[in-house]
Amino acid sequence: ICSLKGIQNKSLVFRNIAESAFPAALGLYDYAPAADTAASQTWNLLLGTLWGIGFLITGITLLRKLWNLHKIRKNSFPVTADSDPELYHQYQSSLQELHLRRQIPLYASCQIDSPLSYGILFPRILIPQDLDIQISKEDLRFIFLHEILHYCHRDSILNELACVL
Repeated sequence: ICSLKGIQNKSLVFRNIAESAFPAALGLYDYAPAADTAASQTWNLLLGTLWGIGFLITGITLLRKLWNLHKIRKNSFPVTADSDPELYHQYQSSLQELHLRRQIPLYASCQIDSPLSYGILFPRILIPQDLDIQISKEDLRFIFLHEILHYCHRDSILNELACVL
């Protein structure tokens, strides 16, 4: 149990250490108490408020983008062996080429202009609806490999963290 006398002795020790570390005779002073002024408190409040507003705007923007992505995914259709066998086979061969055991669903949508991958717990790859018609099979293979590598490198996690920070 600490007594008040023990606490006073400790504060004297710390004061003596501070005085010996910053001897006034050499013109060295501890300016830390001077930093706690009304002006610094005002700046702290202002900067904290600005940070909070920025955090809210970033959070709202992130939620809006996630909602838009959810709507796009809901309006897209899954690419399966039944719906588009050639495209599905090419996608599956890209998954096997990277030795990926997890099956990442592939979706096609007319609402996007370029391929994208998203999702942390439930990853998905979205491609424009007529992408397989517009580009060569070799280019499509590279696009699939690129999007699958986003999953392998956990880019969705890094992007989410960057948005939050």
